[in-house]
Amino acid sequence: MQKNRKFLISAALLVIVMILMAGTFAWTQTVNKVNEFIGTKTGDVILHDDFDGHKKHVYVENPNNVELFVRIKLNEAMKLGSNSWRPTTNSDWHTHTPGASCADCGNYNADNHKFHDYFTWTLGGQKWYMPGTSAVVTDNNVYNSSTPGARQTPNAQIITMAVYMQMTDQQGKDYIGWIYDTDGYAYWSQPLGYQEATGLLLNNVATSSSLYNTDYYYAIDVILETVDINDIPMWTQGAAASDGSGLHYQQATSQGIGAINFIVGLSAPAPVPPAPQPSPAPPVVPTTEEPANTDEAIDEPAADEEAPEEITEEPTDVDAEESIDEPADEEEPTP
Repeated sequence: MQKNRKFLISAALLVIVMILMAGTFAWTQTVNKVNEFIGTKTGDVILHDDFDGHKKHVYVENPNNVELFVRIKLNEAMKLGSNSWRPTTNSDWHTHTPGASCADCGNYNADNHKFHDYFTWTLGGQKWYMPGTSAVVTDNNVYNSSTPGARQTPNAQIITMAVYMQMTDQQGKDYIGWIYDTDGYAYWSQPLGYQEATGLLLNNVATSSSLYNTDYYYAIDVILETVDINDIPMWTQGAAASDGSGLHYQQATSQGIGAINFIVGLSAPAPVPPAPQPSPAPPVVPTTEEPANTDEAIDEPAADEEAPEEITEEPTDVDAEESIDEPADEEEPTP
């Protein structure tokens, strides 16, 4: 992944959809979206929040050329007997965590009303969708395999973190779906590549018949976080964003950290740059000279020249007597 360009996008988008039925039904949804990217990218991640008053499809699309890791937290707020009340403090919101099941958190609001006694969630599944063109997309049209340009999400399963941590490595690699942790974060089980989408986290919300002809308010706050591999420590260590902006995300649980590290290990390896190739040898330039005659490798006289007379020196005979120093003949003195 190239590191020459860094991007940090931190946005909080508020989308309010209100539907009135017989003057007594109001559903308001709040979508918070916080994304953090480091690396080369071509666009923002896309949160699909398709909501028609009953069906609520929540899933994520990645239009980037950077592999991303995704987690989502769903918060709930509820007030029975009023459709004008609005959550104004953090205490009005309750993070959805697995309880009796992943879909039933067992939480109560401030009035001691249990959320899922009145609103029943269906989690997981898949759908056909059209690629999004903005940060948050709400599209309630119905598509299928015959729709030009339509794509299909994976068929997401939903399990708890405890179940996921009991899987073998191979089971973890093969698992496609969301992993719901005790802190309310649901992790997508695979790195999300270019033009890929997650399966559905939230599929449908059914309203209890006990609420018919009564006033109430119910909201789901979808908090999406995505990071690339450079900022995984924001989740595993509580570290700040690597670009120096000071942005922090909530640190994962100990089991969540183990799951994150495993999912990161499924990431496609970075491409290996090709080995440098040796420079090509310079081309051989043909010459007009005739090739040398190998016979000329031995110096021989030309045909019209006389060969030099070979002189053989006889070895000098050394008189053996000369090897002994003898005195010269001297005249004897006259007596």
